Amino acid sequence: MIDTFSSIIGPLVGVCIIAACLLLLAAPLLTGLLMALKILRYREWLAILAVAMSMAILVESADFVYNLIYWTSSRFSLGMNIAICVLTFATPPFLFVLVLTRSRRRWLWGLGILLLTSLSLVSMRSEF
Repeated sequence: MIDTFSSIIGPLVGVCIIAACLLLLAAPLLTGLLMALKILRYREWLAILAVAMSMAILVESADFVYNLIYWTSSRFSLGMNIAICVLTFATPPFLFVLVLTRSRRRWLWGLGILLLTSLSLVSMRSEF
């Protein structure tokens, strides 16, 4: 019974957890891509949600960045590290450009983006 769980069900549960993690990390990027490709209509509240979520992911990834820098034992495979880095660090600039090109209130968005970025960097630095 234990052998069946560890050989069949265990890896399946691990794959589901990884898929949920990647979907959570990719949600702001997918939202931005759908808005950029005009599949999803551009809405201010949805853009605010995507930007805030991407900045929260960026702040919470400080431990991941620490593990990458110092090569601790708790790290993912190379492919997973590349995917997470792309999802974490490429999403905020992409969303910033998308929002600043689509919004009518660019100065307000610019101010908010500067504020969110500085708060994220301060929070990330305090995580180290």
